[in-house]
Amino acid sequence: MNLKAFFMGNRRERIVPYLITAIFYSSLAYFFDTYLHMSGLIIYLIAAIGVTILVLALITLFYKVSAHATGLSGSIVILVMLSMRFTDNDLFYPILTFILIAGFVMSSRLFLKAHTGMEVVTGVLTGFIVNFCIFYYLLIG
Repeated sequence: MNLKAFFMGNRRERIVPYLITAIFYSSLAYFFDTYLHMSGLIIYLIAAIGVTILVLALITLFYKVSAHATGLSGSIVILVMLSMRFTDNDLFYPILTFILIAGFVMSSRLFLKAHTGMEVVTGVLTGFIVNFCIFYYLLIG
């Protein structure tokens, strides 16, 4: 595979790095669980990253999606779900900070013409749906 630019503007150039990253995070979650016996929440977070990137790779087979938007919206969903599940934690300011950072990053992706509005929206929806489903099942369901 020959990369034409550092930023991987062509969606086909993104698939292999996404798959490698998804395998890495999935393996990391397995290693942490099996050999280090770490807390379930940490393993769920790492596994959710792997699943999100795998879904991103699958969508990228057909359509270019903003990975920045996917990651940031997924992070926001996870923080909101954690604040709903563990009500004694004050996550208002971290959630607000992530929302502001997400706005700046997504705006910059549009300003730099790295993505169209629909690619950013698709990224937001991907991160939201995947992580909501995972953490709803794990924390609330």
